[in-house]
Amino acid sequence: MKKLTKLFAILVAAFILTTCAFASACADSSTSSTGEHVCEYVSIITKPATCTENGEETIACTYCGEVLETNTIPATGHEFGEWYQTKPATCKEEGELYKDCKNCDFFDTRMIPVADHDYTYYVQVIDEATCTEEGLGMGNCSCGAKKEVVLEKLEHEYEDGFCLNCGLPEETDKE
Repeated sequence: MKKLTKLFAILVAAFILTTCAFASACADSSTSSTGEHVCEYVSIITKPATCTENGEETIACTYCGEVLETNTIPATGHEFGEWYQTKPATCKEEGELYKDCKNCDFFDTRMIPVADHDYTYYVQVIDEATCTEEGLGMGNCSCGAKKEVVLEKLEHEYEDGFCLNCGLPEETDKE
């Protein structure tokens, strides 16, 4: 696409410059009441601006090709899309985010920090939790890392005013 745009700009500029290569063409095309040539100017993008490079606009006569002025078109800067994840972070490796420019081949990446271990992947019970005491387990991460984890106390199960597991009266359960 870039090559086509550049080729088009070159062809347009070449056309304007060669259209009036012969003085008679200018004289026939645009003359004043005194017979002198009168320039009619048009703006031509001779080099389109890109994300990183300035472009150029030339204002020239459509008949003789005389250049009135040349202006700089500022570089447009990159226009990025949204970040998207190309690699998730794990407890062993960083992840990666990626975004690319909508107008050129430039892209940007960012690293996602290594994630914490998730010891809830598999929990092996060492001491069962009860309604009066916490339990103990061995938490296992998917990577193989292990760590002792506390198992929360269970809820009391009341029937006829007393806990079925520990015998605690229902009205004394103020924890």
